[in-house]
Amino acid sequence: MCPYFKRERKKSITCEDTIRHYPTLSEKRKVIKTMCMRNWKSCPYASQMERIWASDLPDETIKEKIMENQIEEMKKEINKLMRENGQLSRKVKVYEEQIADRDMVAEKNHEMYMKTLKTKESLLKAKDEQIRWLESFASAFLVVAYGEKTKEIRISKERVLQLMTGYSMKYRLDPEEDTWVFEIGKADGKE
Repeated sequence: MCPYFKRERKKSITCEDTIRHYPTLSEKRKVIKTMCMRNWKSCPYASQMERIWASDLPDETIKEKIMENQIEEMKKEINKLMRENGQLSRKVKVYEEQIADRDMVAEKNHEMYMKTLKTKESLLKAKDEQIRWLESFASAFLVVAYGEKTKEIRISKERVLQLMTGYSMKYRLDPEEDTWVFEIGKADGKE
């Protein structure tokens, strides 16, 4: 193990001269395995500390050198953290833009869905209204064709449509009686 290693935290390693931060836990673990535990002499930080301690300088000068080294390492670490922060800020901005785009697409999809749903509801309403008009028309036609004396008429829709061929119908609202008036006659206008 490196003699300058002091401790590790979640994403940092504390050495004698400074604290080094890593963007990911796996990157920090990789450094501990490859450098701190096995090959610490190839570590640039440990090499620098070795040079300082190997010099024939007085203890006070060594302490000053270590302090200078700590200051330099802290500056490097601050610059590294600022770069990483800038990179993360750019990534966050990209993701925010993607989220905004997806929100807009989702909103448009929802608007389109609601519009389609309203159109479907309108068409179903119109279909129901058409069925009521067809039923009214067929009822009026059957009364004219078979007379009012028939109490119950059982006839298929296809037969009603076949019987209606050649007939025309006019209808109007009678406001005095609040009823619809159907006038059925031959299409050629003879009845």
